[in-house]
Amino acid sequence: MAMGRNEEEEDEEDNTCCNRATFCSPILREILVTDVISACFDLQLTWADLFWFGTVIGMTLLAWAVLYFLLGDVVLPGGSVFGLLLLIVFSYTLGWTLVYIPRLHLPPIFGMLLAGIILRNTDVYNIQDELGPGTTSKIRTFCLTFIMVRAGLQLTTTALRAHPVFVMILALVPCTIEMLTITVSCRYLLEYPWNWSFMTG
Repeated sequence: MAMGRNEEEEDEEDNTCCNRATFCSPILREILVTDVISACFDLQLTWADLFWFGTVIGMTLLAWAVLYFLLGDVVLPGGSVFGLLLLIVFSYTLGWTLVYIPRLHLPPIFGMLLAGIILRNTDVYNIQDELGPGTTSKIRTFCLTFIMVRAGLQLTTTALRAHPVFVMILALVPCTIEMLTITVSCRYLLEYPWNWSFMTG
């Protein structure tokens, strides 16, 4: 009985903000991070979410300060690196904001791609003018590699083995439709022979 009570007390201490940090205010030390601050629709904002948000803001400002000491004035507002940093922050913010919208179940990468589309078509930040085509090409290659690696790491062999027919359909149907579309387009738009159209497709 006493052991069960001690375990409950330890769990409650672990759920507090900083119970073991004696230098903090007693008010902060008794805050349970699982307590709900406010609720909107199906979302509940807890102290853990608020502390996480503050940590992200602090890390962003710290990263900006480190870049400023390393690179100088190009990190200040109006500089080329500042625009790139703003693009990264905006894409991550939009990506993780869409994740928390209930019933949509959108991945963060969708919001990041949407942020790039918005900035590209609003002329808020033109990355080619600021960094040049060579650096832009390298950044695009890195982003594509990053997306493909993350997509591959999220695959589980258990789900693939459980649905082999669905995996085959998912692999064959889009490729077949693409091949037929290119074949028909080459045959009737470019007036290729059928054999060349199929080879192009």
